[in-house]
Amino acid sequence: MIRLTLPYPCSANRYWRTAVVAGRVSTFVSGEAKQYRRDVELAWMQAYGARAAATGPLTLTLALHGPCPQDWAKRERKEGPNWWLDARCIDLGNAEKVVADALQGLAYADDKQLVEQHKFKRPPDERGARVEIWIEPWGGE
Repeated sequence: MIRLTLPYPCSANRYWRTAVVAGRVSTFVSGEAKQYRRDVELAWMQAYGARAAATGPLTLTLALHGPCPQDWAKRERKEGPNWWLDARCIDLGNAEKVVADALQGLAYADDKQLVEQHKFKRPPDERGARVEIWIEPWGGE
């Protein structure tokens, strides 16, 4: 099993950019997305080195911890223990796609190998904004 803590991902909404180049519309990966891929690669290399990418079907579990706003205590007093559900945090689906793309070629050869996924949003905490992932061989149905 692979377990890794990664930086908080950029939104999939900012992942792609479109521009007109020489009269043609071109879509490309944004600078922010490229930086996130580099950050993920660095985290991967520090944790696992040049380990070969998996080739079989896999299960990905992702826990997204959003940033903690400065006024979290005020929000908690006003809204109760689930205040963090309204705190600014990217969508779980967007986070999963950005993280899955960034891990391609590192943890697995292709993200089409992800045949089962579990995604969780967690409250902000003292460890800061991040995404924790677990990748393991798929156990079948």
